[in-house]
Amino acid sequence: MFIATSPIHREAKLHMTKAQVLATIDEMVRYARQFFEVVEFSPEDATRTEADFLATAIQTAIDAGATVINIPDTVGYTNPVEFGQLFDFLQQHVASFNEVTFSVHCHDDLGLAVANSLAAIAHGATRIEGTINGIGERAGNAALEEVAAALHVRHDYYQVDDHIQLSETWATSQLISQAAEMPIPHNKAVIGANAFAHESGIHQDGMLKNPQTYEILTPASVGAPKTTLPLGKLSGSHAVMQKLQQLGYQIDAQQMSAVFAQFKRIAEQVDIVCDADLKAMMANFETGVA
Repeated sequence: MFIATSPIHREAKLHMTKAQVLATIDEMVRYARQFFEVVEFSPEDATRTEADFLATAIQTAIDAGATVINIPDTVGYTNPVEFGQLFDFLQQHVASFNEVTFSVHCHDDLGLAVANSLAAIAHGATRIEGTINGIGERAGNAALEEVAAALHVRHDYYQVDDHIQLSETWATSQLISQAAEMPIPHNKAVIGANAFAHESGIHQDGMLKNPQTYEILTPASVGAPKTTLPLGKLSGSHAVMQKLQQLGYQIDAQQMSAVFAQFKRIAEQVDIVCDADLKAMMANFETGVA
């Protein structure tokens, strides 16, 4: 259950005083507690609420029987530093802070929903509300797959055990995308088509030597298809040679210089140089056609 607590909501939407808001919180939480053991209270627009009043509203809800306090960044207004400071303030000014579960519900209006959620975890929140693929009202909510991946990769920093089966991430994301009829952007973190694709020559060279040079997650860790090194105008000779070897061509260093020059000419004309392009290029090279 929720009621808005910020000045703009109290005055423009609810037409209620602080005292009336507090009385409503007390009444509705006590009523819900008669029927449910778990009662969540959210002070809507918490991040634009006066900190002192927010703490009072939260303590009122806890005193009335709330077991979960959810702090919503309703319009995606806050930032990670401020959100962390807000949680520090609440820990100091809500007497019963440690007696309930603290949760957050972040919107992505400024593209900070995931960062804000992680900041909350670092400052005392033990539950995150979000959505797969970040879908939601307006610009969406915190993308749970990104939160989960961050907790996995940076376990050294957050030091929380979430028991999430990260390997189910990609399949779950695809399922939600299809059901919601919302395509996943190619550059979407963790689950986008380009999340494990490397076209830059320097990056491809590093990946061929050690994948950890440019990947902090493996495709397998999130259940995604394997890493791809798409060949294009940014690719280097090392990646091109490896691909040609995979296709069965044996080329020495001297030949590779001429082959790579041909490759660069082709790459200027197409976005991605596919296997068929490479085979045609090699056929021309072997017959002496420039």
